[in-house]
Amino acid sequence: MLNFDPSKDKDARKNLDALWEKLSDGGEPLMPLDTYPFSDRYGWIKDKYGVTWQIVPVDLDTMMQGSEEEVSRVTKAFLKMKKFDLATLKTAYEG
Repeated sequence: MLNFDPSKDKDARKNLDALWEKLSDGGEPLMPLDTYPFSDRYGWIKDKYGVTWQIVPVDLDTMMQGSEEEVSRVTKAFLKMKKFDLATLKTAYEG
């Protein structure tokens, strides 16, 4: 997973777009880089080597650095998802 935080990096969107362009070369977008109900900027792509990449909300990265119990709850929640639902993940994180 890769995270780009516009609040901390003024070039985040430009960097994300450049990375997406590189991954797209010979790759296959599974969910185009776009706005979704759960994220202002999300994308899921398979690169030319068959490796899948998800560009995910920074909030998820923050949750995955919580306590062992918080990380366990979030992991159990997102493993059931086909795409991230941040509200559900925050509920799991908070216990």
